[in-house]
Amino acid sequence: MDEEEIARQLHDPSFDRRTDILEQLRAASRRNGGRLPFSNKPAIFEAVGQTLADSNWHVRNQSIQLLHELVPQFGDELDDCMRLVVSRLVGCVGDSNVSIRRAAIQTLHVYMKHTRDVSSVLQAVVAHGLENSEPRVRKEVTIALPVLCTPDFARTDFFSVTQALCKRLLDPGEQQSHALLSLEKIRGLVGEQVFNSYVHRLSPPMRRFYFKLTDHTEDENFNGHHPRMNDTSSNHYEFGVVPSHVMDKLSDQSNFRTRAQAVEELKQTIRDLQDPSALAPHVPAFIQFLTNLLDDSNFKITTVTLEILGLLVQRLGRGMEPHLQAMTAALAKRMGDNKIVVRQAIMKDVMQLMQALSPRTTLAAILDNLAHRNSRVRQETLNICIASLLTFPSYDFDLGEICQRIAHTLVDPKRQVRQASLECFANLAQTMGPGKMQPLVQAVDSVELSCEGDGVMAAVQARLARRQLPRLSVDGLVDYAILIPSSASSARGASTPQGADLDWILSASGGSGSSARSSRNEVMELESVTSSARSTPVHPDNSHGPSPRRHLSAGKSRNRLPWEEAAEQHNDNNTANPQVRKINRKSIENQPIVNSRF
Repeated sequence: MDEEEIARQLHDPSFDRRTDILEQLRAASRRNGGRLPFSNKPAIFEAVGQTLADSNWHVRNQSIQLLHELVPQFGDELDDCMRLVVSRLVGCVGDSNVSIRRAAIQTLHVYMKHTRDVSSVLQAVVAHGLENSEPRVRKEVTIALPVLCTPDFARTDFFSVTQALCKRLLDPGEQQSHALLSLEKIRGLVGEQVFNSYVHRLSPPMRRFYFKLTDHTEDENFNGHHPRMNDTSSNHYEFGVVPSHVMDKLSDQSNFRTRAQAVEELKQTIRDLQDPSALAPHVPAFIQFLTNLLDDSNFKITTVTLEILGLLVQRLGRGMEPHLQAMTAALAKRMGDNKIVVRQAIMKDVMQLMQALSPRTTLAAILDNLAHRNSRVRQETLNICIASLLTFPSYDFDLGEICQRIAHTLVDPKRQVRQASLECFANLAQTMGPGKMQPLVQAVDSVELSCEGDGVMAAVQARLARRQLPRLSVDGLVDYAILIPSSASSARGASTPQGADLDWILSASGGSGSSARSSRNEVMELESVTSSARSTPVHPDNSHGPSPRRHLSAGKSRNRLPWEEAAEQHNDNNTANPQVRKINRKSIENQPIVNSRF
């Protein structure tokens, strides 16, 4: 087919035909090394741009996936062709379908990395996103900005984005909060001095309103009134930047108020640090010092110290890479804390590390904590894994390696760790997508064979069959999709959720509490690959018999994966001993679980 015929077919009344043409274009691109085998590429892009607004979500999704695959290898004509589609691509960030939103954000981020003119992309984000006439698009683009603003673009001019976000501060409720978060992300990315110049260029009324909503003052930003190291009474500094009198107060074990005041001064010192070169030679010792501060018995000192670690990541950026292990070891000291504020601070620090370095590198270091003797630390490590998969694009991870790294937690002796592990595998299954879950199956299979995990495969099957996903709450922590029944309610005869997954969790010993919240009312449901409507969550079976176990034996049973077993249905005429429903492998590999929002 030539370009005109493709354009005509993309306007065919049948959405099946439109989808088929897009799939053919993707296949042709892959055969041609990621490039379109056509001379008139703008004509193809113009037609694809129309399909980004298609009424069928499958067509929209295929269009975005095509663009995502074309951008990296496109060549010199990239910006000319993307200019034809970028406005609708930005609009897709506000799509009602979470899969479309996620794919659009990923594609925009890839385009920003390969374009020769990032500023023009940001202008499109402003014009067609932050200033869109549709409130939903404005909201979703505002939320997505921190994901797009990675360290790769630290030297990019973000004034137009900053100005547009300040206008969004006039929006009511949570939209104002989203705008403030995005502004702080830009502040951390470009640095205090550059960001202050942006604020100075705002109109006076807008500038005053910004200061009113934040803890920053106009005097601080424009009169040069910053606390300076030479304002202190001593000329000696520890770690190259910390005044000695601050260190003296931090060492005062007799008065927690003195230590609390000193740690705030330390935070301000690192926040105002414009040039980290003086600190750079002392970073290992400074991180060790902060690690010791995390042992302080005062709650405020602990939380402020975690904030300082986050500021250190912002100031050093990629310079944190040699100190990644020390940083993750420091965070692990408080990962088992039962205070929500502490876990929020740790989660924020980890996300900043992933943005400064890379999600894959950071997560690999964090997963070392799965061997920690504290079950709360193991559980929170899995929660961080879930949060990272819900936050960053799937191509930022080695999903097969993650499956292998976390598989042993399925047989952890603690219930909360097993629950977190099952939730993580549910998220991994969605992220891998249809037909790509063989690494997951192999990892679970390996545990069942080598770790006395008889029944673990049935538990994973049952968890995926529930068609529900963990999600990130507004405070950045993980909400589980499934509730674990209490000891009292789990007695047979009570109306409680049941299934092989819950049986597997409850067969372990109880823990000392959960570091994530379970939620039924706010579960993320699955979305069928054959329907644009949300699917109905599968309710757990009310089984009264023992949970099925996967018996390992020689012969054909070891040649079949559990996914390949036919789905067993409940017998309506005999409910005394119902069987847990099996999942057909082909079905599960072709029906994705929809991820939580970006």
